[in-house]
Amino acid sequence: MRKGFTLIELLVVIAIIAILAAILFPVFARAREKARQSSCLSNLKQHGIALLSYAQDYDEVHPPYYNILIAGYDDGVSHGGPSTHGLWLPYILNVQLYSCPSMKPTPIYVYASGVSFESAYFINIYYMYGWCYGDELFDYYGTRDPSRIVALTEMSSIYPNVYAYQAWLARDWHPQAAFKHNAGQNSVFADGHAKWFTKLAYATDFNGRLELK
Repeated sequence: MRKGFTLIELLVVIAIIAILAAILFPVFARAREKARQSSCLSNLKQHGIALLSYAQDYDEVHPPYYNILIAGYDDGVSHGGPSTHGLWLPYILNVQLYSCPSMKPTPIYVYASGVSFESAYFINIYYMYGWCYGDELFDYYGTRDPSRIVALTEMSSIYPNVYAYQAWLARDWHPQAAFKHNAGQNSVFADGHAKWFTKLAYATDFNGRLELK
């Protein structure tokens, strides 16, 4: 005579499966986010290369604050006219590199001029206004090491620039920061290298201008 499972045995098996699922699902989620983190880091690395290429072609000057209204303009990143974020698109030629896989939909910002852009990566205002290779007139804060100055980082909402003031750090970083990649986020520096940092690192290792201390 074939013996079946008792109700207690079935409940034990179900309980074991539930425990294993509770243990493994967070591991799978972290692994998936790690893959997205790597993809995002690769995107920012490409942006860093594009920014350096742009600077090389424009007498060592980095992209300026720019939003010129042109009716019907649409390059896939900028709409209604060229924007700052679209200036280095010709060096990337892939609008998908402006999107973070963990940030859907991609944030959209509309300038007062009516020009808009779509990007998950936002410019450090101190990099854009206060940094220019080879021209001290644009270096408002003295000689800076480009490998320590963030050029672009991730933001979760519609901000054209990262206004990185000390007050934001006092409030546990800015509420628009992403921190979607395992409690951290990616950034690309003015010398073109990209790196992931924890939320704690942003609060302790950077000053108010998104510059490493």
